Amino acid sequence: MLESWGLQGLHRHLQLVQAEYHRRRALSLAAMEQHLAGLITWIVPDAGMFYWLNILDEHDTTELVADLMDHKRCVLIPPSGLKPARLNPGLAWGFARTGDGRVMMMPGAVFSVTNSPSSFIRTSFAYATDDEIVEGFRYEKL
Repeated sequence: MLESWGLQGLHRHLQLVQAEYHRRRALSLAAMEQHLAGLITWIVPDAGMFYWLNILDEHDTTELVADLMDHKRCVLIPPSGLKPARLNPGLAWGFARTGDGRVMMMPGAVFSVTNSPSSFIRTSFAYATDDEIVEGFRYEKL
């Protein structure tokens, strides 16, 4: 890219990406505040494309994410080459724009070096459309 765009072109591109992530972060925050306040807390990212959601009254989000997958409310996005043994091996792992309002997420235990239970879920807004972000954070009882 640097060779093709030059330093100024690359800088302009990175500014556009930063602005778009900032906009999506704000849209995600507004959707969570509207639909999930009191059910979860979250860490607003200073950089990047991920929210860490702390599910209140939940010790281990592994089964919660599996239930959400079963009800087609989310799709798991694992880090490259990682398949945690604690998750049901029958779960479908995938990476795609969901196209139907599902949120891309991973249970926090996947990121633990000790594979300890976690009340957190990591979710991404990088590949979702505005409608997917808003719809994906709507709370529905399973």
